[in-house]
Amino acid sequence: MNIELLGWILIWTAVTLLGTALAGLYRAVAILSKEILPDAGTVGPREGTLVPPVGGIPWGTRALLLMVDRSCITCGDILNALSDGRLVSNVGNTHVLYRDAPGHTKVDSRIRVLDQQNPLFDDLEVTVTPMAIRLSSDNRVVDAMPVGSVDALEQFLRRTKEEGSTI
Repeated sequence: MNIELLGWILIWTAVTLLGTALAGLYRAVAILSKEILPDAGTVGPREGTLVPPVGGIPWGTRALLLMVDRSCITCGDILNALSDGRLVSNVGNTHVLYRDAPGHTKVDSRIRVLDQQNPLFDDLEVTVTPMAIRLSSDNRVVDAMPVGSVDALEQFLRRTKEEGSTI
């Protein structure tokens, strides 16, 4: 056996072992990421999720929940648009829920504002704000979507009207 053939055999053996090790490492990372973040694509409640009762909100009617955070600049823009009447929907049965203390004071008087709602944020798996959640009359989530701009909320509300729902 010549030295060149032995070199090629050793190189291909090393490449095969490295490929196997890399495949094993990839598999381990995939398993760990599923354990740490079971459903990384979910940022809010799934359709049909039952929303637990929250003091101050009359249940049994359709509603729009806006989940906001006081440190969120976009949340303030959306609340301004709701208060100024710039959105396609009337505010109807709309509730603004803050994770902790409210940070935006100028809100339309028809909009109910609740603070210290961190447990509800956790129950509904709301990880990003602002989040719009449309509820049915039996307190189940009909639709939920992160609304990162006034335009996104307007599209969410327009889609609600196109489906024939009222909030």
